[in-house]
Amino acid sequence: MLRLKDTNVVPPGGFRFKTDTGVLLSSANLSSLVGDVCDYRKANGFAQSPDTRGEIEQQICEGMDPHTRGFNCNDRDFPTPLSAIGWRQVASFVKVLATMIVKHPAFVPQEEAERRAEICSLCPYNAPLSGCGVCKAGIEEAMGFLGGRHTKLLGCPGHRPQRSRISG
Repeated sequence: MLRLKDTNVVPPGGFRFKTDTGVLLSSANLSSLVGDVCDYRKANGFAQSPDTRGEIEQQICEGMDPHTRGFNCNDRDFPTPLSAIGWRQVASFVKVLATMIVKHPAFVPQEEAERRAEICSLCPYNAPLSGCGVCKAGIEEAMGFLGGRHTKLLGCPGHRPQRSRISG
């Protein structure tokens, strides 16, 4: 079954669902749409689905072209990482950033960083981070301050490597 990778992001076309009778329901967010679909079915004497939310997500994903679907949806056979940035991650990032600024570690060459990121880019946990705009802007600002280097590595909230090395 196809599911949205991040239900906090409005998918292309919005949160919409076409009922079996052809009625198009839409809402500002997924939770409201699930409620609207359940209310519609109840008011019209239709059976409730045991997974209304999954049914809606499946239909939204199926309505996308393959490229857009690949970016916005995944098959639930793969684990979907929680990608929101919490205060612990922010505090950890600030601590690491402060250490980097004080100790001035050497970066690996860009080619090596790209080689490492290529390995991680195939992992289903390599997902864009979501969170408040202030936190995300702070991370972008810090990346620019540290040289503005970018690779295919996005975020890795669901996997914690045993050791993490910044240099060499």
